[in-house]
Amino acid sequence: MTKKIIIIITVFVIVAFQANLKQCSKQMKLYYKSQGADEITNFEKRLAELKNVLPPCGFVGYVSDEKLTAKGFSLTQYALFPIIVERTKAHNLIVGNFQDPSIDSEFFEDRNLKLLDDFGNGILLFSTRTN
Repeated sequence: MTKKIIIIITVFVIVAFQANLKQCSKQMKLYYKSQGADEITNFEKRLAELKNVLPPCGFVGYVSDEKLTAKGFSLTQYALFPIIVERTKAHNLIVGNFQDPSIDSEFFEDRNLKLLDDFGNGILLFSTRTN
């Protein structure tokens, strides 16, 4: 091989390596920027404090305002697993997931619920009121 060919191949390898390094750097930045930004991760963060006060397993009830869909219920089930969430007030603990965080006390009093804790962002914990 001539010196000229070796220099050309060396320059080509250096340029290709530099281009790959730049592309790899861009992809790494995009990857780290996107971490924790998806809807499920955000929902898990929203319920993290609640999950810490719930028992490690068992059943809890679920109530919400009319604005939440089955998606909100499904995400709550996922975020609180291994706790089983059921759309009922027949359990000692009931998770409240509200789109409107300014829910008034009349809502839960009418449903025979006692507010135990407000975790913010529309996440509440209730118990069934005993007379």
